[in-house]
Amino acid sequence: MKAKESKLDDLLSNVDTKFTVPIFQRKYSWDEEQCHTLWKDLQKLGETSANSGHFIGSIVCYQLNDINMPGTIQEKILIDGQQRLTTLSILMIALSRAYEKLGEITSAEDIKNRFIFNNRYQGEDKFKLVPTTDDKETYFYIAKGIEKELIHPSEQLLNNFNYFVDLIPNTIDELNKTLTLVVKATGDNTTYKETTSKLDIVYVVLTKNQDNPQIIFESMNSTGKGLSQGDLLRNYLLLDLDADIQKKLYDNYWRPIEQDFGQQGYVERFDFFLRDYLIMTEKKNNIRLDRAYEEFKNYYEEKDFSKEEIIKRLRKYSKYYSNIYNCKDNDVEINNLWKQLKIQRADTVYPFLMQVYNDYEESQNTHEFDLSRKDFIEIIKAIISYVFRRYICEIPSNSLNKTFAILYNSVDKKNYRVSVLATLMLLDSYKVFPNNEDFKRVFATRDMYNTRLKNYILEQLENYNHQNPISIDNIDVSIEHILPETSVLKSWWQEVLGDGWKQKQNENVHRIGNLTLTKPVYNSEMRDYSFKKKLAVSGGIKDSHFILSNWILDYVDNYEKENQKDAEWNIQQINDRSNYLADLALKIWEYPNLSEEEIKPYKFSNKYEKVSYENIDHLPEMKEKIQKVFDRFDKDIMELDDRITKVITKHYIAYKYDYSNFAEIIVYKNSLNILLDLPIELLKDDKNIAESITVGSWGTGNIRIKVWDDSDYDYKIDLIRQSLENEKNIN
Repeated sequence: MKAKESKLDDLLSNVDTKFTVPIFQRKYSWDEEQCHTLWKDLQKLGETSANSGHFIGSIVCYQLNDINMPGTIQEKILIDGQQRLTTLSILMIALSRAYEKLGEITSAEDIKNRFIFNNRYQGEDKFKLVPTTDDKETYFYIAKGIEKELIHPSEQLLNNFNYFVDLIPNTIDELNKTLTLVVKATGDNTTYKETTSKLDIVYVVLTKNQDNPQIIFESMNSTGKGLSQGDLLRNYLLLDLDADIQKKLYDNYWRPIEQDFGQQGYVERFDFFLRDYLIMTEKKNNIRLDRAYEEFKNYYEEKDFSKEEIIKRLRKYSKYYSNIYNCKDNDVEINNLWKQLKIQRADTVYPFLMQVYNDYEESQNTHEFDLSRKDFIEIIKAIISYVFRRYICEIPSNSLNKTFAILYNSVDKKNYRVSVLATLMLLDSYKVFPNNEDFKRVFATRDMYNTRLKNYILEQLENYNHQNPISIDNIDVSIEHILPETSVLKSWWQEVLGDGWKQKQNENVHRIGNLTLTKPVYNSEMRDYSFKKKLAVSGGIKDSHFILSNWILDYVDNYEKENQKDAEWNIQQINDRSNYLADLALKIWEYPNLSEEEIKPYKFSNKYEKVSYENIDHLPEMKEKIQKVFDRFDKDIMELDDRITKVITKHYIAYKYDYSNFAEIIVYKNSLNILLDLPIELLKDDKNIAESITVGSWGTGNIRIKVWDDSDYDYKIDLIRQSLENEKNIN
């Protein structure tokens, strides 16, 4: 490896040299903020002494051929520094444009010939910089001054070029001042003042037979925009391969991955896919997003897979992930289900659904097992219902990642649909699938207006068995409170509600039975009108044509026919309509319909029986000394918070905050194991008495504290308290 200090313009003005960004590198990603920072740094340099400089980072190249033949292009493969080199190149093009506009054609051509073009060559060799696939065309068009002809430009690159065009001064003196900050005088060219370039770099050249570019690449502490996990992975998979194999794997697998995600989607979502792919592969639920690349590398370096096998598998599952997340399935009905998952933000289900999606596609081709389209849809609907019912019943969602990381272990491919549905139905405690009774009760009574999913809920209710479904987010619509939500009700509403009207309003105004849909203009007009006036106003509830209002209108018609007087809207009507809509919700978000015979084979298929006990008599009998220690811990843990509950299972005692474990105690004759449910890095343990565990223990916790006596008792209670506080923060 050869490293030396250099000036930027020395690097760019090298004769017969082109810098190629390899296909495995990320696309250009600097944004306006980073370009602005670079521009500000240049302005500050203009105010400093002539000898001061500004370090802009390193340029690391991989040289394929150590022999420099005169008259032949020398290709340098950019390993690190492509972002700043590309940015500075478009800045130089913008400077040349500014000179052209002022009639300084010679100066403009001199800049381009020194820093942009290798004029003795043709094709890509003509350019000193050859960006990666996504950016190449846009950069070449900008360099040639024909960017307006681009049909599908690289938006980031074009936007930043236009940003520099707007920033660059429009007088010769100011322009010359800006230029001399970047380049230094050469010969007797009067464009440049006698000065030394102030942009310093470290230029590193790697050679093919002597250096490991991947190791060096990972160790570089680059300035600018940090590398994503996907950037690191792409380099790891492609960097050390021969050019023809690189191109093959990129064109056949990686490029399709990028195209599936789309330009912005790839930037925003690939790292999430990589994490979910690892959760799917390793059945681990605690993989950090910023550690996905390291986890991936460690996992596959232990396997005997070729790079092609790895990247081919990634491509396969990225297609499923992209179809789910981007909602672009060719099957319209399935695609609508993906849209529901996205609205619910149910990202934790992706590791499981990618595997089921794969099985569904393979079953269509190989017929090795039976997973029909109908069964696939029923499984997706069950997942949607499971996640949604838990949301409505306000069950903490922090257990979902653990649930879906291992759910595929329960799949019986000979009885696919039943095995998945039965497993979901048999989940208990903090993983429970709320049954119809619990779901209906909460759906009918809770505040629905102030939930994150209110539009989704009303849209699904409106569209049930609707031949022409609507999207609330795409039409002009307002959510109307029939009983108004105003702070002080008008007298007619106070009279309808009777004594305690304020409390009744507060408890019922946001329930599902009091909400309907109207056009926005009518919603603003109705405000706190009486019920009779809300019905009568033109375009209001009667004329809205929303199905959600049909129950209201039917109630009014029946009431007035039977009682020969105007209908009222009070708590009874809100109760009745809430229950009606809750019954409808049971049909939309269904509970799986399996018989006892279908469920029975899966009741005890898991490692642990789902049985709770009234006491600990079935657990190992403790010696008197450790029994006293256990009793003390048991008492003090329960007193940490009045919302703590205790569940005695077949193998341990679980302590829960709301629905989720924060600690478990496993008892033995002479000792206790206390397990804590929080990441080890969050535990403040100055005495280092806790240890991280992943397998080999009955409880759900991933930290173990071994106890033989009451030593450090208060300290251990504090460790348990930390786990409790972490659970509270999650909830």
